[in-house]
Amino acid sequence: MHEALKIIVKGKVQGVGFRPFVYSLSRKYHLNGTVQNNLDGVVIHAEGDQRQLEQMVKELKLSPPKLAKISEITVHHVQRANYKKFTIAESQKKGDSVPWVPADAAVCEQCSKKMRDPQNRRYQYPFINCTQCGPRYTMINHLPYDRPGTTMARFEMCPDCRAEYEDPSNRRHHAEPVCCPTCGPIVTLLNQTGESLAENQPAIARTAELLEQGCVIAVKGIGGYHLVCDAYQESAVGRIRLRKNRPQRPLALMVKSLAVAKKFCHISRREEEILTSPEMPIVILQQRREGMLPDNISPGLSTLGIMLPYTPLHHLLFENNRLECLVMTSANPSGLPMPYKNQLRRAFTNDV
Repeated sequence: MHEALKIIVKGKVQGVGFRPFVYSLSRKYHLNGTVQNNLDGVVIHAEGDQRQLEQMVKELKLSPPKLAKISEITVHHVQRANYKKFTIAESQKKGDSVPWVPADAAVCEQCSKKMRDPQNRRYQYPFINCTQCGPRYTMINHLPYDRPGTTMARFEMCPDCRAEYEDPSNRRHHAEPVCCPTCGPIVTLLNQTGESLAENQPAIARTAELLEQGCVIAVKGIGGYHLVCDAYQESAVGRIRLRKNRPQRPLALMVKSLAVAKKFCHISRREEEILTSPEMPIVILQQRREGMLPDNISPGLSTLGIMLPYTPLHHLLFENNRLECLVMTSANPSGLPMPYKNQLRRAFTNDV
């Protein structure tokens, strides 16, 4: 017997690949209808065989996308509209609640592999992303979460990216930040006067060289600027402390890999899970022994604040050079927000 259901899903369900996930379920269970974002969350109208609908709802509840966190699912029997296929409908700016703003997510394993594949068109591209990784919160201008409501709106997709975005079988299907070297942002290394020293991969390689030479560089990542230096170089760490006016408080470290983190710190299974989670947070870990790093990183403490590379740019900074541990601290002076506008960069470093 054919039925129709209206399913409302609330929680962290925007910016996590939820609509493409629902579309894939419609194919799996031979359903017609629509899925749509609004300010209440995600609204699904699904029509098909009763048992298939039940299976779809069950899978929604038990196996949502990795980044999703469902707080509520309501299911209503409604009148059939006799849809001929299943589509992702344009988002609506209506609803009675404020949806959860999706969090930024660290680059996923699949994108990381593609970025390292010389045959891939996004080889060494520092803005690679998909429905399961990349910026979300930090690029949203307004909800619902769609590309026109993000800072990516001004980057028109090239034909190849557009084809991926519109292909239900592609993992970039409705990935709002989707882009490539042809149509997306670029990386530029600038000096203090705003002169461009290099772009794209040469800029990243030159930045790594300067860090090895002991420079302090303002690196713009997801959310704003960090002050960055080679953590092994005590004098560079000291210059960051002077610029931050932060004589004693510990500085966060980004390490090349989990193996490097284990070289510096004792790491429990739970701490490893947190370190490698999609949020890639800073985790406070017990040092193995003193003397491996300069004392001015974490003066008087037996712990270190460690994080793993969470953006493609971070991974590329660590590749093909001797860098394995970087001080990476927010570039804001004490009491002020983290800077993110390019014109503010000169206030935080004068090395490059």
